[in-house]
Amino acid sequence: MQEISFPISSRCNLRCPSCSAEELLGKNKAQSLSLKFCEKIFSRIADQYGTNPTILLYGYSEPLFHPNILGVLDLLQKYSLKGEISSNLNIPYNIAGFLSHPALKKFHVSLSGITQEIYTRGHEGGKIQQVFKNLEKIENHPDASKVNIKFHRYNDNKSDFIQFSEYAKRSSFQISPIVAIHMVGWNYLKNFIHSKQCTLPARSKKVLPRLIYSDIWKSSTSKIHADIPCPLQESTLFMDHHGDIYTCCVTGYAPELLIGNILKDNAEDIRAKRARLSICKACKNTGFHADRVLKEALYNDPDPECPGTIQQNWEKFLAEDSWDKSNPIYLYGAGWASKLLYHLLTEKGIRVLGFIDDDVSKQGKTLHGLKIFSPTEFDIQKVPDAEIVLFMIISKEKENYLKERFYQQYGKRPITFHEYLQI
Repeated sequence: MQEISFPISSRCNLRCPSCSAEELLGKNKAQSLSLKFCEKIFSRIADQYGTNPTILLYGYSEPLFHPNILGVLDLLQKYSLKGEISSNLNIPYNIAGFLSHPALKKFHVSLSGITQEIYTRGHEGGKIQQVFKNLEKIENHPDASKVNIKFHRYNDNKSDFIQFSEYAKRSSFQISPIVAIHMVGWNYLKNFIHSKQCTLPARSKKVLPRLIYSDIWKSSTSKIHADIPCPLQESTLFMDHHGDIYTCCVTGYAPELLIGNILKDNAEDIRAKRARLSICKACKNTGFHADRVLKEALYNDPDPECPGTIQQNWEKFLAEDSWDKSNPIYLYGAGWASKLLYHLLTEKGIRVLGFIDDDVSKQGKTLHGLKIFSPTEFDIQKVPDAEIVLFMIISKEKENYLKERFYQQYGKRPITFHEYLQI
């Protein structure tokens, strides 16, 4: 398990059209969790899942409404856990007071524009001035590099994104452009997955015309590779503020999707229940999970003026003449993204020889029957015509470092897969 979502507050101050929080949170009384209850949850996580998972202290809500963020982080540290916070930054808050806390890995900021007109389309009820007031207070903070701006890309906010990117360069903030998606809610999704007649929620009218890739919400999915593993099922545990565990963050807190409770059910029982879920099988049979994963994975920082489709971009990559498709390849990384890419490549007859990963817990093991090498153990000279493919390297700095490192070691730079998918 890589991530465990546990929202420490069930209150949200915005009603973003793309989010299903209103349907989920509107039925429950808004509350912030007591430190006593948080400690129970963190103790149980450490006992059942160890200290490796990152605890996401948010989910369909605004965590900064919690009155004691420092106390929550202290409890994480007590159990040797690390956490992340994601905020819309629309309330005045002294973020500097907890930014340096050793238990805080990342502080994410959700953003969709820098002009009020554009921003309010994605963050309804929000004030962009307040967001910038909060950011200005920490732009020179010693730990400002912990701040990650998740800039949601729509087809009408390219200019705002470019301007904000220039601002981000003057600070230590990281910026992660991501393709905006539409959380339609369970009432629609359950019918969609089962190919039944369904009606989109009213808020969809505000979202769909703005999406860069909206074809996922057509009457049927593209049925792309139903055998591709679902990254959410494998790597993420999705809880509400009661500690109840649900299928995934896409489906939300629907009662029929309740799997168990972290304080009552052990990790093995939860894994077994998740493996038997009929809704997960139905989702995978439609290819919905793969279609969604591909959109989010392959289109990091797209050009809204000419977005293309999955099929068009995939064909463009295969037609690229800068590398020989008859050469075998090694994939850098042995996570869910490389699992997905393995399926896509092998289906086209491209031979994958193995994986390379920095994670010592994966090294020496196998994936799809192929060995996972450490970067120091790996020797491309044994297969001199092989190529190395990087996929889903989130940090540009790390990507550049890996390109240079492999060039120095092996005299060739790796193929950066997602770069070929920019049209």
